[in-house]
Amino acid sequence: MPINEVLKTGKPDFPFMICWANQTWHKKFWRYDGTSENMVLIEQGYGGRQDYIDFFYELLPFFKDNRYIKIDGKPAFMLHKPKEFPDLSEMVAIWNELACKEGLNGVYFIGYINGNINEDTSWKLKRKSIWDPIKNMANINVIDDMNNVISKGLDAVAANRQYHVFDVRNKIRRLASSAIRKVIHRPKTIEYKEVVKYLKGEEDTLENLFPIVLPNWDHTPRSSYGGEVFVNSTPELFGNYLYEVLESVSNKADEHQIVFVKAWNEWGEGNYLEPDYKWGRKYLEAVKEALNEFELNHHDH
Repeated sequence: MPINEVLKTGKPDFPFMICWANQTWHKKFWRYDGTSENMVLIEQGYGGRQDYIDFFYELLPFFKDNRYIKIDGKPAFMLHKPKEFPDLSEMVAIWNELACKEGLNGVYFIGYINGNINEDTSWKLKRKSIWDPIKNMANINVIDDMNNVISKGLDAVAANRQYHVFDVRNKIRRLASSAIRKVIHRPKTIEYKEVVKYLKGEEDTLENLFPIVLPNWDHTPRSSYGGEVFVNSTPELFGNYLYEVLESVSNKADEHQIVFVKAWNEWGEGNYLEPDYKWGRKYLEAVKEALNEFELNHHDH
């Protein structure tokens, strides 16, 4: 209903694009250690050629809307789980064919990726304390993930390194830490000012990679003491981090100077830009200030 209202009413008069969360919908029962029992509510399936044709024509009115975001002259469309799509190449080919038939230049496909971490070396990295789950995270590699996705016919990726921040400990340390947290009722925590150092990388300068920035993270509303928390995030820290990422895309073609924010309203994971009682509109103002500074320093673009 919300996206159909946007199309029907023409409001808000603001650029938008669609991301398909192509994943099975579960009802989750969380345990203390962050794992969960899943009850499948709606299973994600892929129906083949006719299904892809029907899906394209469902979205065609959006693609033709004058507010819809276009990259390289094509409507942009993101897939949340590109690696779980068994015949993705077929759908990409069908959609590009249909798009040209309908007067478009094709579809600009973006795949969401997380990158990989080298488990063989991560356990050797020294820890500041028993509670510190982050080390030298330079061994996060998004290139392999990117090449895998683009080989399916996609045009670009949106890269999020967040999910490997807490994975650097070997299995024994993870189990020990989990047992201790159960006793003292403490989730996994890490200083936001430290984690943002590893949420960006030199790969962000690549034309077909769009970086993702996070205002915050707190999974405990869903998973209690088994959750993961970035602590002491502030609008100032986020704004500085966002500006650095904007700088990393400054030498790309204009239409590729894209940065995604995760997220606008992910309240269940403590990750949002929407105003709240603590900060008011400060995070939104931090975005505005970072963009204004970027435009001031790159006014010729």
